[in-house]
Amino acid sequence: MDLTRFGDEVLFEGADTTNPAGLWATNGTASGTHEIAVNGLMPNNAIEDLTVVGANVLFAGVDTSGRYGLWTTDGETTGGTKEILVGGASSAGVSPTDLTAFPTAFGEVALFAGLDAGGREGLWLTTGFTAGTSEIAVNGADASGVDPANLTVLGNEAFFTGNDASDHQGLWVTDGTTGGTHEVIINGAKSGGIYPSGLTVVGNKVMFDDVDASGHHGLWVTDGTTSGTHEISIDPGAGNDLTPTDITALPASFPPPLQEDFNFDGRSDLLWRNATTGAYLDWSIVNGAHSANHAAGAPGTAWSYAGDGDFNGDGTADILIQNKTSGVLRDWDLANGGFASVHSIGTLAPSSGLTVAQAGDFNGDSTTDLLLYNTKTGAFSDWIISGNAHMSSKAVGAETPGNGWKAIGVGDFNGDGVSDILLQNSTTHALQDWQMAHGTREAVASLGAPATGWTYVGNGDLLSNGTSDILFETSVHALEAWQMSGGKHTATLNLGISLPTGFAFEKTGDFNGDGKLDVLIYNATTGAAEDGLVSAGHISAWHAIGTLAPPTGWHLAV
Repeated sequence: MDLTRFGDEVLFEGADTTNPAGLWATNGTASGTHEIAVNGLMPNNAIEDLTVVGANVLFAGVDTSGRYGLWTTDGETTGGTKEILVGGASSAGVSPTDLTAFPTAFGEVALFAGLDAGGREGLWLTTGFTAGTSEIAVNGADASGVDPANLTVLGNEAFFTGNDASDHQGLWVTDGTTGGTHEVIINGAKSGGIYPSGLTVVGNKVMFDDVDASGHHGLWVTDGTTSGTHEISIDPGAGNDLTPTDITALPASFPPPLQEDFNFDGRSDLLWRNATTGAYLDWSIVNGAHSANHAAGAPGTAWSYAGDGDFNGDGTADILIQNKTSGVLRDWDLANGGFASVHSIGTLAPSSGLTVAQAGDFNGDSTTDLLLYNTKTGAFSDWIISGNAHMSSKAVGAETPGNGWKAIGVGDFNGDGVSDILLQNSTTHALQDWQMAHGTREAVASLGAPATGWTYVGNGDLLSNGTSDILFETSVHALEAWQMSGGKHTATLNLGISLPTGFAFEKTGDFNGDGKLDVLIYNATTGAAEDGLVSAGHISAWHAIGTLAPPTGWHLAV
């Protein structure tokens, strides 16, 4: 069964008393499970390849005229489900296969294999509308079509297997345009064509099974270029064939916890702090709105908020507090949104010059570590945390005090599953990505400076591709973003919305549990919090979460 998560529901093919193949939706309850009547869809025919693209779900299905076509649904209504009329398609239908969501600078689209009017199997692109659906002309393809298969997205490109003009199978790459679609010439591969299989994204590369010039099956890796494509030298033993199957990308340990999920429900929460009492309050968020309160304890006013993260590796976010006098750091451990226990992590004596600059998983062990900055020497160091305690320290790098560089954020800007450090120069406004591995700096990528009047406000995975993008607020309070791939700025995204008067960007998170990034804004005067749901790098509207009036002493913990 093809179960596809879509917002707070799951779409699937199911059978009723008369039709063994209908479109259904469920929210996980009996009352919330229903069939979506689809006008024009042939009964008793399979619904295939359900794929979320932006604000809709695309799928393949047969209409009442017998054409196998491309369909779109909003997952709710009969009127919101219809066939996409595709110009230039085969009279028997475009016959879409391998539907694959593909992020672009203009929003999320889908790539798929389809039949054109000449019966050629080609590469197609759709925005989910008739006007935005067309075949991509592929130079150098076989006369019968490039016949794409195994579409696999990495950053702003998609890899696939296809046929060239010599009728040889090979590895291809596309950015969704004719000029950006080409075969990757592979040195050392079998002559007469290859058929890469098991294409799998691992970090910022793609791995696959292929046959080399000696006829042996091996494990290969590519970055989309000839020089960056090669067989990985592995001695499989006497058989000389590794023949890798079911290639699977694994995180270094387990996936990191969701940002500020203090009750382990798969949604980001809002953490409030009372400046008068030093108490914390966790707001559980359901479907993007305030659902319940959880008293998260009161360490007192002698302790300041120093950040949050999963310091004990249990999958639930905890609060980091620091004593204002002694510099002692403690993990205020939470469970189910409430206070559970407290643990001493270590001490940063005020005389040492050490301060907590950022928090993130810098060694890929799924436990939050602390990035420290020495105000006297300019040195950064990583405090590796395990089981609520400081286990070891590693030197990260140094910037001379007073030279203008400051750590302003943490995110995974190269898609390798490890937190990197984002620095900005206060004079030139240039940005640097300090790429981390094993708890220390592995490389430095200079990203350039944002446009005049743009202020960094945060980062997060706006395109749901496993890489953090960089968010800015412009001088007119609009939101713009740098799309990142492989630690590089590859495109600029306009989120399509401005901040309401009185509101400021606060943080990012997943406040409705749909697996996609949302943006939280906050009005410090009224205490109102609102979120914008991001889809394919765009926000269509702001939604009220709730209000906790500042006169009561409560403010969002930052």
